[in-house]
Amino acid sequence: MKILYVSNMFPTKKHIYYGIHVQEQIIGYNKKFGVSSRLYFINALENGKIEYIKALFSLKKIITRCNPEIIHIHYGLSGLFLLFYKPKCKVFITLHGGDILPRQGKFLQLYLTSKILKRVDKAFILNNEMAEILSELKVPFEILPCGVDIDFFKQNQEKINFDNNKKTVVFPGDPARPVKNYSLFKEVLKEIKKKSAYNLDFKIVHNLERREVVSLLSTSDCLIMTSLSEGSPQIIKEALACNLPVVSVNVGDVMKVTENLPGCFVTDTYSSIELAEFVIKSFESDIFNLREKFIEKGLYDNNSVLKRLHQAYQD
Repeated sequence: MKILYVSNMFPTKKHIYYGIHVQEQIIGYNKKFGVSSRLYFINALENGKIEYIKALFSLKKIITRCNPEIIHIHYGLSGLFLLFYKPKCKVFITLHGGDILPRQGKFLQLYLTSKILKRVDKAFILNNEMAEILSELKVPFEILPCGVDIDFFKQNQEKINFDNNKKTVVFPGDPARPVKNYSLFKEVLKEIKKKSAYNLDFKIVHNLERREVVSLLSTSDCLIMTSLSEGSPQIIKEALACNLPVVSVNVGDVMKVTENLPGCFVTDTYSSIELAEFVIKSFESDIFNLREKFIEKGLYDNNSVLKRLHQAYQD
């Protein structure tokens, strides 16, 4: 089976974490099922939106020459070529959140994505909010978030802490991106200091090597997500696989992913006071078997996700 992947998200030297979940899914699928694939990377992040225009011309030639059996597009705008050229093979698309969710205000992008969706055989989406949108558009879909490599993401260091009052919390993302809502995270830290005697430190997951991410997650005490919009944030699954509890606003599929897991709490508000109270509660929780409970769900590990992806390709 020959697969052509088209994505505007993929790691580069300047942005080593950007689209890493797409890269890992491709590598994992190829390895597990022994298929050959090719990637067309639309590097609009570094080279600008002209890359989408270039793709309109390049992809038709590549598809004709490579003759893939399946085309799998990652992110709505990556499928812009479908508005001008419909391949004869099966076409799948994975939506990642900002391409279809209205909260980020990208209304032209939402319009184009809705048109692109009419040209695919099936869409893979990340959460129930996206499911409601695709149901209205009458597009075939399956909720299939990217999985996490549980053999790689596991606690690789013991938390050596001689001071029980010292706690490290994690901010997941680039503080410069407004959608990540770093200002709320800082307010939560202030509230924790007001309400407790904990000696608080914080770390930021941004532009780190994968092994650095594992080490950071393994030696921290809680991850706090304050984002305004998410699809199915990989960092949440990576944290849980490393036995790190999560406190979050109700965004993306975080509520479902963390459901019934020890030390994890999700709030429907953007209240710094409530988030701080949940973080303190998380600090005091028994999280001994958090990783095991997460894996037992059988929904978010790479092996389970890749099996479902393979079945969708075959149907």
